[in-house]
Amino acid sequence: MLMAAFGDNEQTCMLRKGTIRSEGIDLKIIIMKPIEIFHRMSRFTEFDVSEMSMGTHCHLLGAGV
Repeated sequence: MLMAAFGDNEQTCMLRKGTIRSEGIDLKIIIMKPIEIFHRMSRFTEFDVSEMSMGTHCHLLGAGV
């Protein structure tokens, strides 16, 4: 099972509703505010898949995380 964290937005609605599925992937989706997702991923790498701001991503790369 893959744990995913997404905001409540149009870009991920088809995944959340199950309209789009990948064969062989059991995806559990948690909906939360993006700021919480970014914090939890950057501090704890809590999810297998998540939204991430480009600024946070670049900062983490530069920090060697």
